[in-house]
Amino acid sequence: MSTTSSPSPHTALVSGELARAWEMLSGEARSFAWVFSPHLYPPYAEFSFVIPMTVRDDGSTFAVGVLIQRACAATVAAAMFGDAVDNVPPEDLADACSEVCNIFSDSIARNLYPDQPVDIGLPFKLTEANYANVFDASGDGDIYQSHSNGNCLTVVVFTHSDTRM
Repeated sequence: MSTTSSPSPHTALVSGELARAWEMLSGEARSFAWVFSPHLYPPYAEFSFVIPMTVRDDGSTFAVGVLIQRACAATVAAAMFGDAVDNVPPEDLADACSEVCNIFSDSIARNLYPDQPVDIGLPFKLTEANYANVFDASGDGDIYQSHSNGNCLTVVVFTHSDTRM
């Protein structure tokens, strides 16, 4: 995968929607910026999920991936499950990050294909072993990142994706 060389016309909308969705889910205000990163994978994160999607009208495929570091996972899980950040069990961290991927994917699909139905698959967890395979099987894409308190939250829109493992 390589990122597109310039932001798409939807970049500002997608960035705004990601910020809105993250705040709704976590209670934390963050901004997301489009990142140009040719031929480089964003760093793998402990809580990395991807959802494959298909545009129904033409059968084109894309996917949305989220790469969430533990501190960000704890923030969103604590907000979702009403627990203290330090008390969230590991399975709740994964569940919360899977839901972040769901919400982000729906939001991105509505912005990229506003007048077309999009079939959204189920999220699956990326492992370090299959992480590079997903990137290698994808065409150009867009990367959005948000940095807060030394933690990075990354969202990747894979175009022309083949996320089968």
